[in-house]
Amino acid sequence: MLSSARWFVFVEPIELSSKQINAFQKIFHGNFRPTPPLSNRSLMYDVVSEAKGER
Repeated sequence: MLSSARWFVFVEPIELSSKQINAFQKIFHGNFRPTPPLSNRSLMYDVVSEAKGER
């Protein structure tokens, strides 16, 4: 069985309060996992920036 996941990784760390973390865990209970080893898989990297006045 193959599965895929989309990971959102911030360039800079963000701060979350305990309340925010608890809310996240309630919403995604059992639907998250630690980062797996890369092994022989490819890693794709994309940067999205939102400049003012551009679409």
